[in-house]
Amino acid sequence: MTTLTDLPTERLVPHERNLRSGVGDISDLQASITAVGILQPLLVVPLPDDHPCRATLEPAADGDWFQIIIGHRRHAAARELGLDTVPCLLAADEGEADRVVKMLAENVHRQGLTTTEEAEAYRQLTLLDWTPEQISTVTAKPAARVRDALALVQLPQQVRAAADDGDLDLADAAALTEFADDTKTLDRLLTKGRGWGLTHAIAEERGKRERRDAGERLRAELILAGVKVTSRPAGFGYDSREASAATLLDADGAALDPDAVRTLPGFAAFVDATNTTPTAVVYCLDPEKYGYTRTRPTSYVPPEVAQQRTREAAERAHHEHALRVAAGVRRDFLVATYGTPRGAKTVWLDALRAAVTDPDALEARDGTADVVRRLAGCGLDAAPTAGQDRLTRLLVARWLGGLEAQVEDLTARRMWRCRPREVAAHFGRLTAAGYGLSDAEQQLHAQVLDLVAAQDAEDADDVEASGDAETSQDDADDDARDQPEEPSHGDAANPTHDVHGPDDTQAETAGRGDLAAIEEAASAGR
Repeated sequence: MTTLTDLPTERLVPHERNLRSGVGDISDLQASITAVGILQPLLVVPLPDDHPCRATLEPAADGDWFQIIIGHRRHAAARELGLDTVPCLLAADEGEADRVVKMLAENVHRQGLTTTEEAEAYRQLTLLDWTPEQISTVTAKPAARVRDALALVQLPQQVRAAADDGDLDLADAAALTEFADDTKTLDRLLTKGRGWGLTHAIAEERGKRERRDAGERLRAELILAGVKVTSRPAGFGYDSREASAATLLDADGAALDPDAVRTLPGFAAFVDATNTTPTAVVYCLDPEKYGYTRTRPTSYVPPEVAQQRTREAAERAHHEHALRVAAGVRRDFLVATYGTPRGAKTVWLDALRAAVTDPDALEARDGTADVVRRLAGCGLDAAPTAGQDRLTRLLVARWLGGLEAQVEDLTARRMWRCRPREVAAHFGRLTAAGYGLSDAEQQLHAQVLDLVAAQDAEDADDVEASGDAETSQDDADDDARDQPEEPSHGDAANPTHDVHGPDDTQAETAGRGDLAAIEEAASAGR
């Protein structure tokens, strides 16, 4: 039975499981109590004899101590206001479950608990073997909400704080349960807010976890099968020494079966988890070493080949440097030999012939501008007013500058712009004039002569092929002439008309533009 009575404010002890983490701001409640008093009594029960706080309480001379079930904020406000007594409903102890339910009903329906406090209340009831459905019936809350709240209790503080702040609702929070042991993932998900953004983010994280778990299972299966499992080799595919077994051929030219070779010496595997379904990639650590042939392009070269290329590059760089040094000496010789009116006249016919037959041979280049100016004794801009001697020097200077540009193209291996025959003639002319080629220039000269010989051989092949084609056509024409003539199918009504006369034969084979000439020739013949 419940009794309404006034009890001393100081004889009321807060419940140790008060669902609120604190009484919060009670200024408004104090104002209300000052104006109209406490309208709704507190619900209290006698403090159990075995309660832990009994040992700290002085025995009451004129009464007992009581435990607050409902009304902690009213009690706090009354104490702040200095009230000696407060109205209370004194109830018998009906069990821990009833007390929690009374506190929950009071707070949820009048001034709602925080999300975490509500969830903690449900958890307390589950400790007393209450099911979510039973809690739902008593609290008039949907069973799904109760289950979501119970899930929230299992989550870290960062999620519960987000739920209390309104950044997550209970359903969103419950969806994070599967990531409760992954703080970093929870931090990423909490930045997505609530609603569909969070739903999609959870799906993505779940997919990552599923791929990771599938990858771990596949890795374990490979190890149990005796396969050496490694991480993905750096630059695997195009830049690595390692190559996928699926892209290799054995000594007999047969394609490798990855499953058959995965446990052989020289082979290993890694788990590729970049796809939706993780896969095992079996690869050879060093195909060349184990006698396999690659079937896909790669930038990888064996160490010995790389070393050889390095040596060749160093030799090539040394050779190009030597050619550039020799170019300075050679151009000094050109200036000394042809950089005067007398010297220029010795080769001006060659220069003039080149200008007429191949004007591109006189192309000016930035790299040869200095030697052109030195040979001409002036800039090219002097040509409009220059006399014959100056024009001769300008012509020769441009021609020799063009030849030097050809040598530069060869030095830089710009073969698409180079004319080997002209460079060969240039070197021959220099040596005939008394210039001695350096070692580097002799090597270049030999290369140029090889290029000219190859070009001559190619031209000869083209001429021979052309001659064979003409011979074949002549033979075909002779065969046609040897064939007997077919009977004429002339017009019987006009026996004088020659259907195979020269006029008709030429007209049949001529184009439209030749018909008039053929007719004129025929008339003249008649």
